[in-house]
Parts: sequence; C-alpha cells; structure tokens
Amino acid sequence: MTPEYWIVVLGVVAVAAALTWIVLMGGRLRCQRGVRLICPNLGRPVECRILQDIRTGQWRQVLSCSAFEDPDALDCDRKCARVANLGFLQPHVGRAA
Repeated sequence: MTPEYWIVVLGVVAVAAALTWIVLMGGRLRCQRGVRLICPNLGRPVECRILQDIRTGQWRQVLSCSAFEDPDALDCDRKCARVANLGFLQPHVGRAA
C-alpha cells in the first residue's frame, strides 16, 4: 500500500470524526464568557460567567455570579440570561476594571 493510500484513509477518518462530533454536539458550539451586567433582580452591577451559543449568539446558562458569597452556588432564578436574550440587557464581555 502506497503512502498516498494512507493519506486518503487518514483524510476520510478525519472527516468522519469531524462529522460525528458535529452531529453529537447537535450543531451547537458553546463557550463560556465572562460578562458584566446589571442584575435584573438586585439592580446592581455583577460579573457573571455565562454559557453562550456561538452559532446563535444567545446566552444559555449562568454558571457563576459575583452577587453571591460563593459565585458558583447560584441562589436566584438566573433571569439575566433570559432578559439579555430579549435585548433588554447589554452584557459587556470582559472583566470589570
């Protein structure tokens, strides 16, 4: 078997692996973003870590929030992600100065 044969086989395997990954992910790529926004419940600025859908740009899930003593133990309705998706909040990506 020639080297060209193995290059083609590896290419087919790589494409198959990429397509499998896309199907398993449901076509949705997500990333975590650090954002600063005004909490709709508290009415004060907070820093949050939110999961964002890359394809649609929508905020999906609040992972942590500086409004709480333990930022990972969220004790709220996480309304900020839903309100931001409606366009009422303008989150600023990045950390507060």
